[in-house]
Amino acid sequence: MSIVKSSRSTLRVLEHSPRSNDGFWHPHPGSLPDSEHICTVLTSCPRLETVSLSVPSMCSALFANENVRWEGDCQVRAARLCGHKDGRSSIGAQETLQQLLQQARRLVSARARSYVPKGLSVELFFADFIFEPRISSVHGDFQLAELASEGAWPASRTLSQKGPYGTTGLYGKDEEGLFERIDEGEFLDGVRKNWLSISA
Repeated sequence: MSIVKSSRSTLRVLEHSPRSNDGFWHPHPGSLPDSEHICTVLTSCPRLETVSLSVPSMCSALFANENVRWEGDCQVRAARLCGHKDGRSSIGAQETLQQLLQQARRLVSARARSYVPKGLSVELFFADFIFEPRISSVHGDFQLAELASEGAWPASRTLSQKGPYGTTGLYGKDEEGLFERIDEGEFLDGVRKNWLSISA
């Protein structure tokens, strides 16, 4: 954060994904004072174009400034949602997640329609799932949720080309499990019915 704030006016690339002892699947999010909201700090960098980072928390404010210059692949890994320290899948947390996904979609659309159109692809890594807001898709291992729903959920799914390592897919390790892709709306419905957890 010190580097970001000291070079706010000139910063173009921000890549910060330190790993925990568990490796890539568990990036270390770091920690920030309660007085600092990283989502608004990041969107106040006028020249920032490339973003790939691990943060303690995220919310819709991260994508609220539609005048940012972000382009290309934007990956954000977060341990929790802003304002939800307990990490439970509460109704409030569900609403925060839904707002985050909607705002990310709006930013992608705004970048495509800007004066100088730019392609922006957003991937959000949170609660062991990968969210792709642009195409309203969620990637993950849904086997336990299927058991909890007695086979009623998910209604439709496809094999995912992603895995714990993101777009690089699976590396053939037994502990990785099978990643599938489902619609974002169906995912949120599964969370509301307590078949899925978005706890950290």
